[in-house]
Amino acid sequence: MTALHPPALYIGHDRAVTVVSAQPLKVENGGARTYRWGSVVEIVPGGSPDGLKPRPLLILSILLFVASAGIAALGSMWAWFPALAGAVLLVASGQLEGERRRPGAILAPNFDREAEQTCLLSEHRERNDFWAGLTLGKRVCQTLPELAGMVDTDAAERLLASALFDLAKVLQRRQEVRGLVTELDQHGRHGLPASNPAVRKLLAQRQRLTEALSSLDADVARRLAGLEATAVASENFLREREIHRMATRVDLTLASLAPTDLPGAPDSGLELADEVEAVLTVYRELNERYGAGI
Repeated sequence: MTALHPPALYIGHDRAVTVVSAQPLKVENGGARTYRWGSVVEIVPGGSPDGLKPRPLLILSILLFVASAGIAALGSMWAWFPALAGAVLLVASGQLEGERRRPGAILAPNFDREAEQTCLLSEHRERNDFWAGLTLGKRVCQTLPELAGMVDTDAAERLLASALFDLAKVLQRRQEVRGLVTELDQHGRHGLPASNPAVRKLLAQRQRLTEALSSLDADVARRLAGLEATAVASENFLREREIHRMATRVDLTLASLAPTDLPGAPDSGLELADEVEAVLTVYRELNERYGAGI
């Protein structure tokens, strides 16, 4: 299905961070590949096929070297000029190829002004959980074209993008809370006794953070379970519909075979053989009774 509406979510991920934003993302200092599925635009840093290609420059530089050799063979003093131009183009083609192959950096241009529109996931656990949600989202999106006419697919795609953005927000919050817990554990008591008011306050805060972290874990699990349930329900529905379609085709085939072509149905050939055999039996009986003249 070709999505005609504007993207609702932009997702960029590289080796260091996953960026989830309601605003368009940019790629700097390298290339990236962009994929559109549903209302989601996914950006993956890597070699980019866009921009000026180095191959034409390489071919042109070779031609210039050949021309330089030909001019030199004629004894012209200007042979150095095409050779120099060829060398410049050769260097330029190498730089372009390196730039195309170098993975770029994902940037959220308006992050400082609109931080609520962008989530940054840098911890391994959060990135893995979001990747799991993203995989489930793709499974759901793949079923939507087959559900056209039964559901508003455009609205479903936007709702799916919203669910992924909400998941990213919860994961970012969990990342922040777990970071605070780690910081408190590293901070320690500074040699103060547990009865110290500051230490008691610190321990109470850590307990509250631990409870919040547990609640966030449950929220993430619930959201992932919801996405998985949607994916499984959609896929099972399509499988069931395919089975019903197959059963309908089988019914039509069986109907076209009945009654003459089905196993156990009356066979005209067998009926004729029975009738002939019955006639011959009667003929033999009459022949035995009245002689060969019958």
